[in-house]
Amino acid sequence: MPLPPGTRLGRYEIVGAIGSGGMGEVYRARDPRLGRDVAIKVLPPAVAGDADRLRRFEQEARTVAALSHPNIVAIFDTGADAAPGTAYVVTELLEGETLRSRLSAGPIPASTVGDLLAQVVAGLVAAHARGVVHRDLKPENLFLTRDGVVKILDFGLAKKAALDRDETAVETQTSAGTVLGTMGYMAPEQVRGLPVDGRADIFALGAVAYEILSGRRAFEGPSPADTMAAILTAEPPSLAPTGSGRTSGAFERIVRRCLKKDPEERFQSVRDLRFALEAMGEAGEAAGPAKPSIAVLPFTDMSAEQNQAYFCEGMAEEIINALTRVEGLRVAARTSAFQFKARGHDVKEIARALNVGAVLEGSVRTAGNRLRVTAQLVDATDGRGLWSDRYDGELADVFDIQDRIASSLVGALRVRLLGDSSPPRSRQRQPSNLDAYDRYLKGRHHRFTTYNLGEALKAFEEAVQLDPSFAPAHVGVAYTLQVLGNYGYLPARGARARAEASLDQALALDAQLPSAHAVRAYLRFMYDQQWPEAERGLVHAIGLDPTDPESHAYYAIFLAAVGRAGEATRQLDRLREIDPYSAWSLAVTGLTWLMLGEFDRAAAEGLKAVEIRPDAVLAHFVAGCALPEIGRANEGVALLERCVDLAGSGVWILSVLGGAYGSLGRVAEAEALLKKIDDRAAASFPLHGWRSLVLVGLGRHDEAMAGLELALAHGETTPAYMRTSLWQALRPHPRFAPLLARVGLPAVTAGPTGRPYSDG
Repeated sequence: MPLPPGTRLGRYEIVGAIGSGGMGEVYRARDPRLGRDVAIKVLPPAVAGDADRLRRFEQEARTVAALSHPNIVAIFDTGADAAPGTAYVVTELLEGETLRSRLSAGPIPASTVGDLLAQVVAGLVAAHARGVVHRDLKPENLFLTRDGVVKILDFGLAKKAALDRDETAVETQTSAGTVLGTMGYMAPEQVRGLPVDGRADIFALGAVAYEILSGRRAFEGPSPADTMAAILTAEPPSLAPTGSGRTSGAFERIVRRCLKKDPEERFQSVRDLRFALEAMGEAGEAAGPAKPSIAVLPFTDMSAEQNQAYFCEGMAEEIINALTRVEGLRVAARTSAFQFKARGHDVKEIARALNVGAVLEGSVRTAGNRLRVTAQLVDATDGRGLWSDRYDGELADVFDIQDRIASSLVGALRVRLLGDSSPPRSRQRQPSNLDAYDRYLKGRHHRFTTYNLGEALKAFEEAVQLDPSFAPAHVGVAYTLQVLGNYGYLPARGARARAEASLDQALALDAQLPSAHAVRAYLRFMYDQQWPEAERGLVHAIGLDPTDPESHAYYAIFLAAVGRAGEATRQLDRLREIDPYSAWSLAVTGLTWLMLGEFDRAAAEGLKAVEIRPDAVLAHFVAGCALPEIGRANEGVALLERCVDLAGSGVWILSVLGGAYGSLGRVAEAEALLKKIDDRAAASFPLHGWRSLVLVGLGRHDEAMAGLELALAHGETTPAYMRTSLWQALRPHPRFAPLLARVGLPAVTAGPTGRPYSDG
């Protein structure tokens, strides 16, 4: 029976009924300890006595509690009332209405549909990344809050699932003859009681989108059997009513792909669906790419040993480098194009996501000293092959083969895309030693693909030893040294000196090498605080290669460090245009917003990067630092703890985590990390600047200031971050402003005000 106002469940006091659903009654309640209203979902005693329904109820609570995302309803608590058989779950209280209620009031404005669906997709991306499939998406389970946020409700039918289609998936039948889901939104495989994965949610979302856009259900019959038959055999009518202009052809194609009967023909992940929606929104349906454009995907390793991934990446990257010198041709950045590696993406979908007109894919097979490369150019508009070829030769011929592919590509593109274009201009000199090139490609592979900078440095140094005249390898050495010194894996002064020497070598060999100028500029402002010289170097690097993502990323960080927010934003816009799907670029974007005090934006970019690359250390760091500033401390700390795992327990991230623990009042844990940091310093070298973050969290501000002063004296990079929220608690300290002046940074007169580390 309904619970009257005043009834207590645990510490919660019932205020009134909200509604009911398949999983139980929902009430508004008061949490006196935190002084806030919450929602409580209760299973009545008669239902709670059903072991299967109780299991599903508890499963929902555990599942949703593990998914901390702004587009998924948050779980606060679970419990059982003293009365036998009564169980409940406590969630955030939402103000607004379900999508079903909103649809009953009339059509949703077309201008808001894209954002609504994008928010649902964002929530599903987070859920699927944790191995959770909802399995009951429908308008009743999508809630529209009054401030425009979409929340996914009721994961009562969700289960942990292996999203990889080659692994064991979750079955939709819990017992013979019982199919879980809601009629009209279930995927065909769900209706048949077959195993399902994340593509079932994609089908359901397609049905929801169809209903939003057309005002009618995609599959509906006079009886459940008729509805099931329609799901299995029928195609819904066209979305676009004649003359309405409400639904674009691109949108209809996306919806219909979601509704494919065969899971293999749908989008293969919600990330793919998100890319398609973003590409449609950014590029427009009819306009297509603004100018001739191409994406080069990493070539597939066809060698018997399957140990040539680094070589395949290098082959594609060299072709990218050659094509970037073709006048009038836009080439997608390596870091964005390579995000689509080995995911089974449809070529047309990749082209839409990257907003290019053509895609080059290929394969590499090595056997002894023999090399075979095949390449195919595909038209993005219809999937037709524009050109293909095969190249055979010796490994020693690799540079000639790369040149031949690029030249042949230009010939294939000339008539189709470029008009009367000239062949690519001569490219940078390649190493004379093939082994040096092999080591260089391994360094690039570890830098971009495995994120193992220790192995990257080793490979670049070997390349330099084998061919001291190969300038890009010297830049590779300098880049990895400056990053390892920045984050304290090497002593800062030693790393900086070695990086400087490598850049001297690179620029002596090639004075116009953009990457060398960009890395040197980064050294100038991060290590030396030589702001004007650094800016001149960054501007020069961008002038030499306006399409290089790293130069724009470094410039954005530089501008944020000196407080020039408007200019930093423009650099981020350019970075997004060049490199939209790179986890590193997204993380750097989040870092820039973090430095500027835009914590909501920082968290969003960091979390998006984590979705793309779950092993992205910088992305976890950015999101972990930003989330506590917007009231999501526990989620932020969890990301920082994950960052410790990913970063090999580096002192820099131990310090950030220790500062977070201290600010949360978890003093013992903060002190334990401080001891671990000091023990490591005794065995290797101290990191005064990073260590000061733990002291800030513990409220030991005099010691923290002393740490920052020592960091500057020892050439550490942390003083360049002093204007960020990491050290904002020190701003009232009398020694803070003078130290800012010594570093050459302007005083903090505006910007991040910060919030306490609290989930309240």
